[in-house]
Amino acid sequence: MTRWLHPLRHHWRGDLPILWTLAGPIAGVTLLTLWLARSVPSATPLRWVVFAALAVVLFWQVIGTARASRLTLRSGADRPLGVLGYGAAGLVLALGLVMLVEIGTPPAPPPPPGTAGHASVTRTGATLHLQGEIELRSYYALERALTRPPAITRLTLDSPGGAVHAARGIARLVREAGLDTHVTGRCHSACPLILIAGRNRSADPAARIGFHSYATPGYANTGPLVLDDAAASQRRDAAAFRAQGVSEAFIARMFDAAHDTLWLPDHATLRASGVLTR
Repeated sequence: MTRWLHPLRHHWRGDLPILWTLAGPIAGVTLLTLWLARSVPSATPLRWVVFAALAVVLFWQVIGTARASRLTLRSGADRPLGVLGYGAAGLVLALGLVMLVEIGTPPAPPPPPGTAGHASVTRTGATLHLQGEIELRSYYALERALTRPPAITRLTLDSPGGAVHAARGIARLVREAGLDTHVTGRCHSACPLILIAGRNRSADPAARIGFHSYATPGYANTGPLVLDDAAASQRRDAAAFRAQGVSEAFIARMFDAAHDTLWLPDHATLRASGVLTR
């Protein structure tokens, strides 16, 4: 046991050569702590154990590296490496503080699933559930969930729609991760953009999938500093359906309904056209 403590003690005192310090306690330990911080669910009490451990490791990293850098500069042996050591210590300190704040901040309570104007991304094993209105925070929540074990294989949908640009982003994540998609309730407006990105696509018997045209012809505001040509957007999103093997007859009708109404094709039509694969 004492043998394993020697390198820790040498780093704390600044006795390790500066190159060893940069390669081991700085680069190696930082990668390990990053992995550990991302692997522990934020909603469990274990996060406080991780918080305390990372705080101790961060203190040990920064103090030892600063001492090694100071000794290197005093010796005059390799001044650039000594300066680099101070810079690395500052960078690790900043990164460590960000991780500690992230771990120590309690997770916000989820909004009521399916509430209009709110999005909820939850998980059950290897399945993610997206409920409520699609917005940018839906994208970020899904992106975070996909980086945490266990691996996600399926996304369920129950949404009235929402922001088209956020739905496109989520669709990209679904394609990159090779997820299956499944509609449990409703999937209207922008939601089918996410459904169609699935490798295998299915729906509960009572689920309804609705399509309509985008807001207005010409240019329309869809958010701060965002201008979008509705007709061009429809052509762009029709291409996503075409790439997934949806029939041209279905695509030609997909945006026929006015923006304030819905076309709700039955499941037989959805399967025959290639929107649903199961």
